Amino acid sequence: MQVIDVTEKSIAIRAFFSAKDATTAWELQCRLREELVNYIAHLNDGIHLSKSRLVIENKDKLSD
Repeated sequence: MQVIDVTEKSIAIRAFFSAKDATTAWELQCRLREELVNYIAHLNDGIHLSKSRLVIENKDKLSD
């Protein structure tokens, strides 16, 4: 594990691992990301998860 970036709102980490093939590596990467988010979500009732959200609207739909 390496910390690769730190800002006032986030910490970016990189995890290195190996697998027998690319498909297994991709599945492991997805599983690790899901487990990390789940772990953080349960720390102090999710206080450490981002609360910022973006709303992207299609301008064509706004003119209807």
